[in-house]
Amino acid sequence: MPWRHHLLWELTDAPADPLHSPRLLLHTVGLQFCIFVLDALTLWLAFNTIGEVPPLWAVFVSFAIASMVATIGTIPVGLGTFEHLWACSACSACRWKRRWPGRSCCAD
Repeated sequence: MPWRHHLLWELTDAPADPLHSPRLLLHTVGLQFCIFVLDALTLWLAFNTIGEVPPLWAVFVSFAIASMVATIGTIPVGLGTFEHLWACSACSACRWKRRWPGRSCCAD
């Protein structure tokens, strides 16, 4: 299959210098951190729309842990591991700082 040989040739011919650039690494890590912060902020705002206000740090931590579990997990393609873990940890944060007694973001 000629496309495989062409792909391998392109990969081996690519310059490796950018991979050793500390500036590029710092830039990439910074952008990834911004993505995590903006995603956590989006989830926090979604909680605000339903009337629950968990601490922002709890939403950020639950989002980061859920992303790690979905990445490292043994279940193919994640299949809901991110959503399940995030919902459990975020709902624990809601119960920790419950705004109205008897009401939470998840079923008890």
